Amino acid sequence: MEFLKEILGDDIYNQVAEKLKDNANIKLANIANGSYIPKDKFDSVNNDVKTYKAQLTELQTQLEAVKASAAGNQQLQAEIQKLQTQLTEKDAEMKQQAFNIAVKDSIRGYKVHDPDVIMPLLDMKTIAQGENGSIVGLKEQLEAMKTARPYLFIEENSSKGGFGGSTTPPAEKPSPNDAINAAIRGAAGK
Repeated sequence: MEFLKEILGDDIYNQVAEKLKDNANIKLANIANGSYIPKDKFDSVNNDVKTYKAQLTELQTQLEAVKASAAGNQQLQAEIQKLQTQLTEKDAEMKQQAFNIAVKDSIRGYKVHDPDVIMPLLDMKTIAQGENGSIVGLKEQLEAMKTARPYLFIEENSSKGGFGGSTTPPAEKPSPNDAINAAIRGAAGK
């Protein structure tokens, strides 16, 4: 919560800190850097991974059962081949999903408004995962995109307050009645 002290000032910060001191239902964090993933999205991806793992385990079990009973039977050999193909496809699907998640997490580090909007714009054929887990080829594409489509990225020099609002007040627009009122005051000698 220390990041609020600069924004709110000491008095208001101390009041907020006191109110939230023993409240376990509220947790504050500065998510301006894009590293926060909402719980529902995390849970969704996590459940998908668990489902794929369960499917892989089931396919492996079926494969082993068929192999054990297939001594020379042509039909069983075809079933084994089919299960091996399904197993390979599920494994590739799971690896691709993990790679997409890693790319999306890396995109968040480039201060984009929405990684889901950026993903379809990328040439995924030129992006790879390095040996250390880093994403190779992404930086170049995002730098080019930042030049071509700057509206997709969060401005680095924008001054925003702690709650996403601008700290500078909006410029007042002159009312159409201001000119009329000035003319009336001038005519009345005021």
